[in-house]
Amino acid sequence: MCDILLVEDNKIFREVLYQSLVARYPAAKIEAVATGEAALERTSDNPPKTVLLDIALPGISGLEVAEKMRSRNVPATIVILTGNDYPEYQEAARDRGVEFFISKNTARLDEILSLAGILIGSETPLDHLTEKYRLSPSD
Repeated sequence: MCDILLVEDNKIFREVLYQSLVARYPAAKIEAVATGEAALERTSDNPPKTVLLDIALPGISGLEVAEKMRSRNVPATIVILTGNDYPEYQEAARDRGVEFFISKNTARLDEILSLAGILIGSETPLDHLTEKYRLSPSD
């Protein structure tokens, strides 16, 4: 089982975040893919604990990936990590079973790394951090 699956089409951002995760959590199994299709293939037989998922992906979007993962009962915690941080995207993510939503425009790298570590059990939970990015249940 993979601990963290990073789904990001921007090669530079993907590499920086992947290398940062590996450096911070050397015992964790971390994988990175560039497309939604690759993410669905990767999660079909052996789901990760946590998925860091961009919205704007080539082919199917991250929102579609989240929806398909939930329809397949993939138990991973899904974290949207996107530059598309509009309220309508947050609502759409919530409606698709996404638990956390992080804006690439405002989040610091250490916050992203800490939240990922919390979700895989490698860091002590920080209520202020998890609550900052948690999507509240829809009414």
